[in-house]
Amino acid sequence: VAMAVNESGSKGYIVGLGHQSYTGADTGVTYLPIVMSSTDGGDTWSSPTQLSISALVRTALGVTWNPTCGWELSATVDQNGNLHILTSVSRSLYSFDTLASGASNMALVDIVTDGLTVLSVKKLGNPNSYRGLIGLSTTGQLTSDLRPCASRNLNGDKLFFNWFETQSSLSSSNNKPDWWMAAYDVASGIYTTARNMTAGTAMEGKIIFGSAASHVLSITLPNGSTDYEVPVTYTALGAAGSLADSVFHKYLQGGKINSS
Repeated sequence: VAMAVNESGSKGYIVGLGHQSYTGADTGVTYLPIVMSSTDGGDTWSSPTQLSISALVRTALGVTWNPTCGWELSATVDQNGNLHILTSVSRSLYSFDTLASGASNMALVDIVTDGLTVLSVKKLGNPNSYRGLIGLSTTGQLTSDLRPCASRNLNGDKLFFNWFETQSSLSSSNNKPDWWMAAYDVASGIYTTARNMTAGTAMEGKIIFGSAASHVLSITLPNGSTDYEVPVTYTALGAAGSLADSVFHKYLQGGKINSS
């Protein structure tokens, strides 16, 4: 479940993943966004609305299979008051506890809604794997998925979509994740290409249990452009790589994208 509000706090949304109805375009056992909205600062809320995503997801991904949302989501509200839901979608296996993984079966998407209908769906990336085991099998392991995090600037006219995915060259499972990001300019409707922010750096494959802040830092440069820096944190394991040892919570500084 995720909650997001606009900058004034007057308009907000609560969104979760589930299934209220098995009729219509979204048949079968699948997870769909279910949204409640408020326009009075949270004093009152609408009834839950199940969003129909199948047709727009198929178009965005260029597939014919029946989609289901993954088990994680994040959300933010843009300057127009629309909700952006960052989540994964995959080919439905008609099971509540199984997802089809692999780049041909899964995508990270931005689902845009006014709380009643889906306005658009944009494919952001195609993760090679969804879940990984972190730690040593001898001392206990924890699972880690894509961990989507939606961020925005204060005005809500620039949005940033973050997730933590492992390159296929490093591992076949999501146990050596990098930080990935795509950005969106609300006024122009333009998305950037998703970028691996930690590839080729000392932090490549080490952004374990990553998380990005809900708001970004805006830095005006002498040339008039703006750098947007996304605050990201992650967990660093000890030298042995064991979860039984002390771990370190670290801040990843310098992850920026320029307005130009």
